[in-house]
Amino acid sequence: MSDDIQILEGDRQRPRLAEPHPIIFVLDHLRSAYNVGNIYRLAEIFRIQAIITCGYTATPPHPKLQKTARGCERLVPSEHFATALEAVRELKRRGYHILAVETVANATPLWASSFTFPLAIVLDRAVEAWYRQTTPPGNLQS
Repeated sequence: MSDDIQILEGDRQRPRLAEPHPIIFVLDHLRSAYNVGNIYRLAEIFRIQAIITCGYTATPPHPKLQKTARGCERLVPSEHFATALEAVRELKRRGYHILAVETVANATPLWASSFTFPLAIVLDRAVEAWYRQTTPPGNLQS
C-alpha cells in the first residue's frame, strides 16, 4: 500500500491533519437540515476552512443536521449571521472574494471559472438581492 494513503476507521476525534483550504461556504436560507449536514461532511472531506449559516438555515446542534453530518459539525468551524448580506459584507471586509453559485441559463460553469483566494462560496435561494447590495454598479455578472 502507498505511504500517502491513509485509511481511518471510526470517527476522528483529533484535529484536522492538514491546514484547511482558504474557502468558506455561506449557506443562506437552505430549507433542508439534512442537506446542511451533508455540506458539513463535504466541508470536512475537502478541508474547507469554515461554514457560515444565514437566515433559517439549520445550525448545530439541530438533530437532522447531526444525523447526516455524522460528527463533522464538530470538526468544521461555523458562524451564523442573520442575513447573507451581513455575511458577505463581513467576508469582503476580511478580504474574501465572493462566488455565488446559481443555476441560471447564462451562468459561467464552475469548471470554466478561475478562482481567487481566500474564497467564499455562497449557496443561496436568491443570490440577486444581496449581490446587488454589495457590488458596485457596473460590476454585476450573470
